[in-house]
Amino acid sequence: ESKIYTDYLLECWAAEGLVGGTNERRRFQDARDEGYDTLKHLTNVSLLEKGERMIYVSMNNSIRQVALYISSQDPDCKFFTGMSEDSSDFLEENDWQQSKRIAMIDKKLRDLPDSPDCSTLLSLLLQRNPNLTEIPQSFFEHMKTLLVLDLYGTGIESLPSSLAKLKCLKGLYLNNCIHLTVLPPEVGELFRLEVLDTRGCRICFIPFHIKKLVNLRCLRVSYYKSSNPNGCHDMDIDCNVIPFLAKLEELMIDVRSYDHWCKEVADIMSQVATLKNLTTLRICFPKSEVLKTFMQHSPSWKDRQQLTSFRFFVGCRNRKRPQILEYFKYKIDRYLGYCQGNHGDNSIICDLLPETDALELVEHKDITSLLDFVNVASFNRIRGCLIEKCNEMTTIADGDMVEGGIILPKLEQLHLTSLQSLQTIFRGTLSTESLSKLQTIVVSSCPMLRKLFSHGVIQQLSKLQKLVIQNCIKMEELIDEQVSTVFPTLETLILIEMPKLRTLSVDMSLTWPSLKELQVYKCPELKSLPFDKDNVAKLKSIETE
Repeated sequence: ESKIYTDYLLECWAAEGLVGGTNERRRFQDARDEGYDTLKHLTNVSLLEKGERMIYVSMNNSIRQVALYISSQDPDCKFFTGMSEDSSDFLEENDWQQSKRIAMIDKKLRDLPDSPDCSTLLSLLLQRNPNLTEIPQSFFEHMKTLLVLDLYGTGIESLPSSLAKLKCLKGLYLNNCIHLTVLPPEVGELFRLEVLDTRGCRICFIPFHIKKLVNLRCLRVSYYKSSNPNGCHDMDIDCNVIPFLAKLEELMIDVRSYDHWCKEVADIMSQVATLKNLTTLRICFPKSEVLKTFMQHSPSWKDRQQLTSFRFFVGCRNRKRPQILEYFKYKIDRYLGYCQGNHGDNSIICDLLPETDALELVEHKDITSLLDFVNVASFNRIRGCLIEKCNEMTTIADGDMVEGGIILPKLEQLHLTSLQSLQTIFRGTLSTESLSKLQTIVVSSCPMLRKLFSHGVIQQLSKLQKLVIQNCIKMEELIDEQVSTVFPTLETLILIEMPKLRTLSVDMSLTWPSLKELQVYKCPELKSLPFDKDNVAKLKSIETE
């Protein structure tokens, strides 16, 4: 019944060989792709329920019960789902002996047996048991077939020496074990390990013995340094470990100690740039110069068809969860967050923009429009754009300044927040391709905004479905030009805190052919609406104070 994150599920499938294995010719990404196709089929036939943007899936309880019954009849599929939620007892000895898979997730588990006989166990899932603080030293002694071990969110402070016995282990999840400060040398004995996740632990970075994990394909770590010398046992970081992980395809570094990261990122990224097989990279670049060096030297970056997924945070100190990605109904793979930039950085960013699907531009010091990035064609791939606190920006783009007038032809989502100098969103003459896929515009806290668009821009917005304007205190009219039909596909219009707004349109006969929902709050001067039964035939809801 719980959400199962797609990436995690596919990693477990790959570990058990359910979507084929990895080898010198078959990448980890290939296994992911095959598993993703299988998941799509299972959701299409309603055996699984698809979550938002396919980031997670879930299973209906009735189907789950049927699946558990079927698996209980087949010795090769023996699956034990643990105790009742209020129980803290051990599993019976037979349960350990006979189960292929054991899942005791969120079961208030406190203790584990000393050395259970688990000669056929493939997966052991113990996540979200914060009261489980200790694993007996010999606990893994008889788990030589184990492929997946998940200790996410447990209260463990250390890992036992018997961990070295897990010679077949392919997936090890230690994320959010907040009391774990050390990865013991025994981890280096897990030669077949393909996935290692230590995010949210108090382990500083990548311990030296990780270099033995030459088959590692996916590594997710936190960069952490404690102000307390006793709070982190791996203070001396040796980034020379990274090149030993030559098969690594997916790397995520979650920066928890930003100031320390700024001092060491150049050395770390010079080692990351040696990795030749990267397909996925999520990382923070405090300065654009570090990004430039990486792009110049990384063979993975130079092969644009190989590096299919990235999240780059450039100059972003505290931005960890990209907001713009939340607005899409499908998964966006290539994201750039660019914070506190200036004109000197723009040329570097321009080299990255043509590969970017979603952009967040925050607190740029001197940009007045997107055209300041020199080549507006760099934005042709952008599907989502969030611009926030760029206080010199007066317009997003001026079509008259662009030869051919093509601006943001693939843009679907546009979100503008706290732009102190913004006067209009788009101005000038635009080509028919410009903004032709734009579905959502959200504008918030832009105190100088008087006019949404210059004349002629409205006709470009043939796909616009949602328009939200909030706290734009100088706007008096939403539409100030004569057009017969406005926003032919607009379904939702939301207007909040617009103290000077007097009318939606100067043309009272304007038709709104698709409008279904109107919300108006704190707009005291808006006394009437230009609607009748003919020009808003599909209107179903008006919400106001």
